[in-house]
Amino acid sequence: MLIKKMKKYKFVLLKNDKVITFYRIIFWMLFFYFSSLSQAKGGSLTNSVTSVDKIHTKAKTVQYDQQSGWIIAEGDVIITKGDEELRADLVRVNTVTEEAHARGNVILKRKGEIWKGKEATYNFKTKVFFTEGISYDAKPFRWKAEKSERNEKGEYILYNAVLTTCTNEFGHQHFHIKARKIKVVPQSHLTCRGATWYFGNIPCFYLPFWWSELSPDYGIRIRPGHDSRWGLYLLNSVWYKVAPNLKGETHLDYRTKRGIGLGQDFYWYADDKSWDGDVSFYYANDNNPVEDGETPPLSGISSDRYRIKVRQYNKIADADYLRLKANYLSDENLLEDFFEEESRQGKSPENYFVYTHRGVGYSADLLLQTRLNDFFDTVERIPQFSFDVMRQEIGETFLFYESKSSAAFLRREFAESADQNNNYSAFRLDSWHMIYRPSRHFGFLNFIPRGGIRETYFSKTRKIEYYQGIIQMTNEQGVVTNIVVDKERYIDAGSALRSLPELGCELSYKAFSTWGEPDFPMRHVIQPYLDYTIIPEPSVKKEELYQFDSIDKIDQTHEVKIGMRNKYQTKIDDKASDFADINTYTIYKIHREEGEDAISHFYYDAEFDPLESVKIRSDGIYSLQNSEFEKLNAELQYESEQMITLHVEYRYLNLKKISRLLSTDLTFFEEQPWSFNIFGRYEFEDSHMEEQGGYIQRNYDCLSVRTGYSILPGYTKTDGTYRDDEWRVQIEFWLRAYPNVGVRMAPRYSR
Repeated sequence: MLIKKMKKYKFVLLKNDKVITFYRIIFWMLFFYFSSLSQAKGGSLTNSVTSVDKIHTKAKTVQYDQQSGWIIAEGDVIITKGDEELRADLVRVNTVTEEAHARGNVILKRKGEIWKGKEATYNFKTKVFFTEGISYDAKPFRWKAEKSERNEKGEYILYNAVLTTCTNEFGHQHFHIKARKIKVVPQSHLTCRGATWYFGNIPCFYLPFWWSELSPDYGIRIRPGHDSRWGLYLLNSVWYKVAPNLKGETHLDYRTKRGIGLGQDFYWYADDKSWDGDVSFYYANDNNPVEDGETPPLSGISSDRYRIKVRQYNKIADADYLRLKANYLSDENLLEDFFEEESRQGKSPENYFVYTHRGVGYSADLLLQTRLNDFFDTVERIPQFSFDVMRQEIGETFLFYESKSSAAFLRREFAESADQNNNYSAFRLDSWHMIYRPSRHFGFLNFIPRGGIRETYFSKTRKIEYYQGIIQMTNEQGVVTNIVVDKERYIDAGSALRSLPELGCELSYKAFSTWGEPDFPMRHVIQPYLDYTIIPEPSVKKEELYQFDSIDKIDQTHEVKIGMRNKYQTKIDDKASDFADINTYTIYKIHREEGEDAISHFYYDAEFDPLESVKIRSDGIYSLQNSEFEKLNAELQYESEQMITLHVEYRYLNLKKISRLLSTDLTFFEEQPWSFNIFGRYEFEDSHMEEQGGYIQRNYDCLSVRTGYSILPGYTKTDGTYRDDEWRVQIEFWLRAYPNVGVRMAPRYSR
């Protein structure tokens, strides 16, 4: 019997591995010995099922020795314990140690994993196993190895392995890694020794040691490309988990025209989202800090360029919050040169500390705002305390009260390039109080009269002082002449208290009509309204005040705001849903300056959601005197599932300078095998393309590959210098299972 079974199962011996071969022979000799012994003691059971100590065995032939605890099963063997299942042609399992030896078409299923191989040793108790010629399948990874094992820590050790996230059969993967040894710690990380990366069957690069996290807490970005301003560049960053609630990101950048850049970021957070914050350091040893057209003495920019950025948020209690934001820059052009996306959001970054307490019906804030960068204009508030009372009823009087109060030490700081003598400061105490009495008349008309007062104390006011100054005039012959002229300047005056009583009322009502089918009812809601306000001439005029913010600009007001709001609604899941909301109004000025029209502008704000995939937003200000828009914004978003994603934005501004800017971003077939994108910004007023670009992307099951370009035509910078045309090309690829791992580009010049 033993000889027959050994002939039936031929061994595949490893070359140059005599020790393993010897132990295999001993194992299988013992295997068949106990098999014969079991038959002698208990015989064999055909097409039977055996259950011993939670181990269930099903096979064509099952033999069980009660004294030794061994089960020998042959032919379509299925052994299960809990959610674990072992299949093979021949299995020998010990019910005491729960160790199983399987051979022939081995399949092990456990916790969503599928292991396949020729032979394996697996322990149902310790979960330790050793396999040969095995393959593994569990999203997102698949691997195939000559040998593999799983230790008591749950770590997988693979030898001469192929690792991939591709779903194709082995040998036909779009992407895979061949490694001499791979160690996998599930839900944590993997390490590869002697790893070669393949795309198709082409080896691309070799890493003697490669380590990668298997969680979103880790990521690598490698961003190569060429920029006409930077030259060839390679922007690299890696982020990682430092501690349970602390993440880090390290940057190493190189630009052939600008040099090396180094950065370090840290991000900390609470699991319950009660606090989070981050700090970012970046330094660039800039080889070309002064670009063509800039004057070095005026620029004040050295080769050492850097920034420090800090942000912190804390929810100290249910009603108390703390926010901190600080940006320290080496020079005013740093963001424009290295972080252009941030520069577009605002050239002067914010710096503040604010502590907020939210009570029932009120809020209190303590604000500290100072200037960290001398090359930007700033209004410092050191400190400012604010106390607001939300509109609420006073007892049961049907009277509602609302107030806003603040006390601040203010200082206006101009940029260091300006005349520092123009800086000014003052203490201001402001308090605004209002009483409302809402009522309804005739069953439909809402009437809300109001009355209140604003008292503001200024520690300093200003007055104009005239003095004689000298200016130089140069004629065509180059002769310089000094001319004495009268100049004016502001000087400090005494303190002042400004009183601003205010009266007003609101009138409004709603009317609606319905139509449509019962399954799709439609409703039109119309709400005309009128808001009347009168503020007499203030005791202290705005021309006598130092200007810090809108409180100092308040002036005599006597006007009526006349408007109408239209809503178009339908019913979705028994709830009213707006698919159009349009608010239009104008202001009739009863008190107006000489030559000013009573009605000068028309305003509107509109939102449209005609379909789930379409969103339209628009707002504008129309000048009746000039019969043209002073401001017009329109935005369209359209998303068609797996087909088209479109974002169109139009910005029109007609104040000191006319600007008509159109921005578009169009992506085709975003999740399809091939996807395409084009984007651009065009200024119609001077027929200038501000930026254009696009990409072509190939999406495989395991990875995505993208190539694209962008062009930024020349423009005049904020300092008056001209920047030449810029262009950039890029190549990207990333693993679809781990989008943060691969070669990817960040948004233009941003982090």
